[in-house]
Amino acid sequence: MTATALLDTSNIDTNQPPFILIDGSYYMFRNFHALPLSMQTTQGLHTNSVRGTLNAIKKLIDKYQPTHMAIAFDTKSPTFRHKLSPIYKGDRPEMPAELAEQIPYIHA
Repeated sequence: MTATALLDTSNIDTNQPPFILIDGSYYMFRNFHALPLSMQTTQGLHTNSVRGTLNAIKKLIDKYQPTHMAIAFDTKSPTFRHKLSPIYKGDRPEMPAELAEQIPYIHA
C-alpha cells in the first residue's frame, strides 16, 4: 500500500464558515463544454457558461455558507509560465466566440 499525504486539519475551527477560493476560469470552461450551446437569450446571446458557472457558485454558497469568497480568472496577458515554457497551453484551440461573449457577464 502506498503512503497517502494527509493535511493536518486538527487546528481548523469547524464552527467558523470557510473562506472559499474559486478557479473561475475552470468553472467557465467546464460549464461551457458541459451544458448545451443552445442555451441562449431571445437576442441570441449564449448563456450556457454563465448559467452553469453561477449555479456552481450558488451551490458552494448554499452548502458552506461562507462569509468570504474570492473568484480568480486567468489573465489574457502572458504569465511567468509562458516564459518558462514557450509551449505552455500552446496546444489548446482558440477560445470559441460563443464562450468569449459570455466572459463579461461571468466576471460581472
